[in-house]
Amino acid sequence: MLHGGYRFDYSQTESEVIETNDFLTLYESGQITRDQFIKCVSVQKGSVDTYIGSDVTLRLVKNRIGKEFDVRITQLDIDSANESVIVVPEAEQPIIRKKLFARNTKTTAPAKTLVRRINVKTKK
Repeated sequence: MLHGGYRFDYSQTESEVIETNDFLTLYESGQITRDQFIKCVSVQKGSVDTYIGSDVTLRLVKNRIGKEFDVRITQLDIDSANESVIVVPEAEQPIIRKKLFARNTKTTAPAKTLVRRINVKTKK
């Protein structure tokens, strides 16, 4: 369809894929190394559950810590619903070493850190 200086088409989307059998054949024929093969392959937990079994998934799964943080919300039990607790993590302060122009090395303690308090309020 042509309208207002534009052409509008309707067709299917396309994507490029590498067939798993073809990629495995590269490894088996020696065209790529085992290390290259392992770095390119990823395993999906859902597929292992479906085609092999969840018992194998439970045996093989490992937790990996990510690089980003997000907010996690967990519903508390009924006894803890009225508590309010705020926890603020603190990082350790490194010891600062200052070198004087003389040959002496002076070690100074880190500055006092701000102490944060946790207020726990319960309604009775």
